[in-house]
Amino acid sequence: MSIGIISIVVFLFSVSVIGMIYEKGEIGSSLLDSVETISELKAERIGNFIFESEKDLMYLSQKKEVLEIFSSNFSTEVELLENKIKGISKNAARDMAYYLSENPEMTLEDLKNSEKFNEIAVQDVGETGYTYVNSRFEGILHFHPDPKARGLAYHAWKERFPNIWKYNEEVAQSIPCKDSYGFYDWKDIDGIVRKKFTYHSCINEQTKDNYSFYVGASTYLDELSPIIQFAGYMDEELLLFQNLNNYVDMNLINSNGEVIWTAEQKNDLGTNILTGRYSDTIFSNLYLDIKQDLKFKISNPAYSDIERKSVVFVGSPIIDNPGNLMGIFLLQLDTTLVKSFLSNTPFVKKFGEAYIIDSSGKPITSLKYGGGDLSQVYGEELDACHSNIGGGSGDYINYKNITVVGSYRKIPNTNWCLFVEIHKEYFLKEYFNLWNFGGWNGIYLGISLIIILGITGLIFDNYFYLKRGGK
Repeated sequence: MSIGIISIVVFLFSVSVIGMIYEKGEIGSSLLDSVETISELKAERIGNFIFESEKDLMYLSQKKEVLEIFSSNFSTEVELLENKIKGISKNAARDMAYYLSENPEMTLEDLKNSEKFNEIAVQDVGETGYTYVNSRFEGILHFHPDPKARGLAYHAWKERFPNIWKYNEEVAQSIPCKDSYGFYDWKDIDGIVRKKFTYHSCINEQTKDNYSFYVGASTYLDELSPIIQFAGYMDEELLLFQNLNNYVDMNLINSNGEVIWTAEQKNDLGTNILTGRYSDTIFSNLYLDIKQDLKFKISNPAYSDIERKSVVFVGSPIIDNPGNLMGIFLLQLDTTLVKSFLSNTPFVKKFGEAYIIDSSGKPITSLKYGGGDLSQVYGEELDACHSNIGGGSGDYINYKNITVVGSYRKIPNTNWCLFVEIHKEYFLKEYFNLWNFGGWNGIYLGISLIIILGITGLIFDNYFYLKRGGK
């Protein structure tokens, strides 16, 4: 057979194969496989992330020390301590503000040289405690009973004494000035690290050279009751756990709905979330769900005015040995950590979107085209997601009335469903634009080469045919 005929046959066969591939939808099949893989991996990763929080709650709720918090007068004793130290701090702040208002010509150096101001600034608190004064913003400790501590900025304590650094940071950098308080470790005058409690109060007056201050009243816990000493130990342990695991906040709530410990919002101590400002919120509703079912639960994201960010609550019951409910342990997760699992696939971001909706059809994460209740759009998909099947995939019309190649999967340990969708028409258009630019040019080049080979083959066939005398 001549080279020309062979070339033409190869060309026709190639065109036929390309047509068959296109007709059989191999591109669409590969696209669906990709979407399914992405959705499965993302659902698994988010589920594992939530499961880590569940494991943390299981660990914390079974700790002997946590159970002791609920079985003692923990919250009452802590509240009494806070009120006592707060009163001393507020009185000192009031006296210093009055002194500054009566002496507007005095500078910071003048205050340091003033015996009267030093008497107000550094007072005894109990048997071993004292007051101290820092300048705001710079956070420099100007008045303190230990001369070695004077002149130090609180930033120097961040690594060794992170709790007192945190309380200083909260008050020193707040605008307007906001009080702070809590338990912490501190090295005393003899060089021994001991546990303390402090309350920082803002002083609403300035020196002539524009220095403003806050005063802290502190006391060592070893001169107080065993419950308070235990409170200081637990506070440090739980705050360390919070920081290591990046929780926005942690809350212990007793069986009556009262907050008995919190990592961040100290003003919530003693607040009843069922009757106070948290009543009928995601916070209190999750508490009631856990109390009723006695199981690990997760909330939908909610914007926290206090934290100024979107958070997700996860909670677990705390049960004693006889099986009685002692309280609820709640953790707050930053919603952006959940969203981060959806935003790292350029392919999906360009040609479609990934989002989460709960079992009622409410979006958990933002939608590319906007929208609210999706239960009427995704009835069948949600049913499949929350059934034993755990999801599905295929071509369907999405909430924006767009035909997509999509895959939906239930996220383990939640009542959420993850959707990963590719805008089919947009993808194919883009694909064939690229094909037209590269693929068809390649085909044109191939056709040209085949034609040239075919013509060349025919010329050589004719030449040899004539040379053989037409044989």
